Amino acid sequence: MSTPAISKVAVFEPVLFVGQPGLEEFTAVISRGRRLLADGDVGGAMASLARDAQGSDPRARAVSAPYRLMGRIMTRPAVNRALLWADAHLAKGDDVPLSDLIVAWEQELAVVEASEGTIADYRNVTAEVLLLCGVGAPELFTGTLDALEDVLPRATRVDVPGVNHGGPQTQGGNPAVIAEHLRRFFTSGT
Repeated sequence: MSTPAISKVAVFEPVLFVGQPGLEEFTAVISRGRRLLADGDVGGAMASLARDAQGSDPRARAVSAPYRLMGRIMTRPAVNRALLWADAHLAKGDDVPLSDLIVAWEQELAVVEASEGTIADYRNVTAEVLLLCGVGAPELFTGTLDALEDVLPRATRVDVPGVNHGGPQTQGGNPAVIAEHLRRFFTSGT
């Protein structure tokens, strides 16, 4: 049995370490989150991430008032600890407790950090690549997409109005808009 070649790839607001503005702040976010997780304070790590996300993306102001309020509530470690406790007790069957997902965030960030110095490697990607980004995204995201667009031989970039980094999420995002771009991309030429 052979593995078919990947012919199309889509990404939404990826982050690679390519020297763009915002990396120093992002590295501080990673360090703070790691310290909190190492101390076993998953709720504190969640609150820290929420606080940093709220302050670093100007598009967060465009989110509806109830979601902005929820965002402010999520910056409180005690609220996150209570949420994690309740979630752990409600997770059944194949459900994954939120605390496990937050811990996985650390592994994801390690992969992002390891991307420093690898941008030239993306010249070897032969697949068609769709680069999606919300309009008005911070330079952490747009700098990554600029660098990828420069090196990927078959890249198409789409700046999507009205979505932020949470755009693909059903709560507070607009997944239908993202899904439509994905549908068009993955069904074109097939």
